[in-house]
Amino acid sequence: FRSPEFSQETAYEALDGVINIWCAVTNYFDPQKQLEKKAKGESSWWYVCCGPGSPYANFHITMDAIDHRILMWQQKKYQVDGLLYWGANYWAGTSDPWEDMATVKDINPNLYGDGSLLYPGKKIGVDGPVASLRLEMIRDGFEDYEYLSLLEKTAGREAVEKAIGEVVNDMTQFTKDPLLLENVRAKIAKEIMAQQPF
Repeated sequence: FRSPEFSQETAYEALDGVINIWCAVTNYFDPQKQLEKKAKGESSWWYVCCGPGSPYANFHITMDAIDHRILMWQQKKYQVDGLLYWGANYWAGTSDPWEDMATVKDINPNLYGDGSLLYPGKKIGVDGPVASLRLEMIRDGFEDYEYLSLLEKTAGREAVEKAIGEVVNDMTQFTKDPLLLENVRAKIAKEIMAQQPF
């Protein structure tokens, strides 16, 4: 992406030598540039927020549940060090998040759940926050990431690339089939177990 403040340079060129933690929104993420930064010992992160929308993965309520989980498969594919997400309990944009999750109406009145992965429990008799199904899918995605990391440790990067390739092609092309994802995860578990000397 280009910024008028940086003339014709991308942020990758304009900020080179100025920062050492790179954190691009996923639709601006440049895998090759990020790998170059990592090769220099710099850190590669990414984030999602109000955007991007479909066909990218994100945590919006209107997206398929698998979209909330797939981001971590993409994170492992592109060797991204971390995920930045700006909030988990932002309810300021709505009077009752149980009834209305358009939390950022000033930005987009048709965007649901941005910055809000938890619900206030008081309304349903819970003393504290209540996890959304999206948060549970995100948790599953991080567990998938850990499986992929174990696979990499026991069987190598090539095995990880093969497994990810069954689920993710790139940033906008990935499976929408939860059964396929679960089957690949089961195959990963078998391969990890086969490599472990018990």
